[in-house]
Amino acid sequence: MRTILTFKIMLLCILLNGQQKVNLPFDCIPEKDTLRYPGVYKIVDQMPQFPGGEGELLGYFFKNILLPIDSFSVPQSTYRLQFIVDENGLITRPVVNEKKVDKLTPQELEVLRVVKNMPAWTPGRCNGLVVPVRVWFPLRICF
Repeated sequence: MRTILTFKIMLLCILLNGQQKVNLPFDCIPEKDTLRYPGVYKIVDQMPQFPGGEGELLGYFFKNILLPIDSFSVPQSTYRLQFIVDENGLITRPVVNEKKVDKLTPQELEVLRVVKNMPAWTPGRCNGLVVPVRVWFPLRICF
């Protein structure tokens, strides 16, 4: 019994040592709604980046957002932003708080304006190829 167990362990060790580690391509995850967003990914091996990184992105919002005076009555607002960074790094299909444009508040319209005017991003890559990627993040504005 002990000999058989030892033999099985040795065989397993030989099999495991004989395997070579192969770098398989990264499995990029496409959008669930492929009819509405054909070719758009939500997770890639290299996500799109704002020029200068996250700190510059926050600075961009700080410098460019002009909220209406009545928004100061609310001490804090959170906006859920999502958009697609295309193959050229341009922003397409921006959405704020998952609402249609005609249902947006003045504050949400201002956030949407700033998102539409963003400079080109560094596009996302999937296995070395430039692909369109959906980006989403929360933006909290405190007064």
